[in-house]
Amino acid sequence: MKEGHSLNESVDARRRDNWGQFNNSCEGTMSGDGWNPKNDGGEGGGYWSAVQNTVNSYNTGFVAMAKQLDLCGIAKTAEALGVHRADYDPLSQFPSAVLGTNEVAPLSMATAFAGIAGNGTACTPIAIDRIVNAKGEEVAPPKSECTQALTPEVANATAYAMQRVMSDGTGSTSSGRTDPWVPMIGKTGTTDNAEATWMSGASTKVATVVGVFNVTGHVNLRDTYFDAGEAATLRHRIWPRVMSYANATYGGGEFPQVKDSFLNAPQVSVPDVIGLSPEAAQQALESAGFGWSMDGEVDSSQPKGTIGAQNPSGTASRGAVISLQVSRGNGVTVPDVGGMSQDEAENALKSAGFKVDRTEQDVLDPTQDGIVIGQSPAAGSAAKSGDRVTITVGKLAAPGGGGDGGTPPGND
Repeated sequence: MKEGHSLNESVDARRRDNWGQFNNSCEGTMSGDGWNPKNDGGEGGGYWSAVQNTVNSYNTGFVAMAKQLDLCGIAKTAEALGVHRADYDPLSQFPSAVLGTNEVAPLSMATAFAGIAGNGTACTPIAIDRIVNAKGEEVAPPKSECTQALTPEVANATAYAMQRVMSDGTGSTSSGRTDPWVPMIGKTGTTDNAEATWMSGASTKVATVVGVFNVTGHVNLRDTYFDAGEAATLRHRIWPRVMSYANATYGGGEFPQVKDSFLNAPQVSVPDVIGLSPEAAQQALESAGFGWSMDGEVDSSQPKGTIGAQNPSGTASRGAVISLQVSRGNGVTVPDVGGMSQDEAENALKSAGFKVDRTEQDVLDPTQDGIVIGQSPAAGSAAKSGDRVTITVGKLAAPGGGGDGGTPPGND
């Protein structure tokens, strides 16, 4: 959203083993060739929005979003929210970093979630409550330092997507076990081979994070069970207990409303792919940032096997899926007969293989008398030979018959 995108803008999140080049303004262009991340639930990917990717924790969706962003900008935003590596090395900025390859302490994640829930204001955490010296004297502990990591508008929009995680997505199990319940944001995370699972969340008052992971070794938490159940799901038993206590102690209010501009995908021009081969049409749409679906065949005057119809055309939401249909090659283009006399129009349409129906419409302009002022189907559209085309012919209205304000008959 900082780079001008929106929550309901879709990306091509289909799984692949060649993600191409990623922009990094700090370290130079980076390659995603040979990298084939999968989704935790095994989904093959699709044309998914930023909200869908967040709600369902789709790895391929986050990679696809990163393709349209600056990897350095992603890292700088994370750092601004207080995210840093636990060993204090700089955050890695490779494409895989968007899926969580940096080792980060739970406290750092809680700091970041507090910043999102706090209208974009990130404050350094202070673990010390009191300091007393050997003489029994109070010594002032360090003070938390706060910065505006995100604009309030971007923070609120981010919180909107993360609220959906708790109501409709992978965090709903934790949300449903929290008592008392207050509005909350959240996000789950699972590492490769399920060696670590996380639950991070916040109300407008408190942020909490739970991580269940291997301190040493490589145990798959989905293959490990305790009396409480599968180790991978322990996060959804621990986090609600902690958050319930926080909610009971501190409460929590409604998150601010998100601006419409962050919900509505920008409208952009759709390439005209009529007449192209399916492969060329798909490439043109993908290059312009659109998805596509192949939806059967259509009667069309375009050569058989090429694209005969697309929907929508003109403009559409950035990232929208464009429906394509392949031409059967049996259609005829309806000629433009507007402005012709009735006889001329009928002859042109019949010559093109169409049958003709006629309607009349009163006109006040004498030059339109007997002239075609409309047709259906429209000129340039495809139809089958033998279909009917209706032409509307102008008929000069009688004097005074033009409606309110006309001269009364007989008073000329």
